[in-house]
Amino acid sequence: HLVPLLSGEQFQKYFPNRKNMLDFKADELTFKDIILKKKKLSVSDVEVDQPELKVYTNAERKRKTSEKRKSFEADLGNLRFRNALVQVYHSEGKKVFSADHLNVSLSRFHLNEETTKNTVPFTFEKLDLNGQNGQFSGKVQDAYVAAFALNEKSAHFRNMVLSSKASETDKPTSNLSVKQMTFVLNDWKWVERKLKLDAANIIIDG
Repeated sequence: HLVPLLSGEQFQKYFPNRKNMLDFKADELTFKDIILKKKKLSVSDVEVDQPELKVYTNAERKRKTSEKRKSFEADLGNLRFRNALVQVYHSEGKKVFSADHLNVSLSRFHLNEETTKNTVPFTFEKLDLNGQNGQFSGKVQDAYVAAFALNEKSAHFRNMVLSSKASETDKPTSNLSVKQMTFVLNDWKWVERKLKLDAANIIIDG
């Protein structure tokens, strides 16, 4: 069990230039063929059962121009999480994302100094993900999905609810409830910390 020694508020106060702090535990972790050479870690077939991950993030963090990153590299081959619980908090304690019963499979997982600069701090070749009770809390809107499944080519969401928060601006607000939504993913990428989707064949059952 990897336990942080600081609270979220202490993390924000004493390490304002750090991006994330993790609290991680799992029932079982297995892997094969571990190789550690200089600053590179190579492992094949990593499997994690019943993991629980809490991430505390400094959302307003600004990296100092003089700050240097430590050089490192990790190849985990095929990476699988079974029945995971993930929760993400802003460092002041507000929960911004959570999901449970997560099953994640990534092939050719790669992490290095350059990938950590991106919103998704690693690269992969293939993705297969499914889970339940996905919740996201934004500045003006909340989202809930009872069940979801996603790979690099398609996505499926069941019982999705989007609800607007009370706004102090004059911008219109809206609420949306969908029983099922399925679509094909032609491409997806992060641009300036926002997810951009190129989707087709969208089917919505209200």
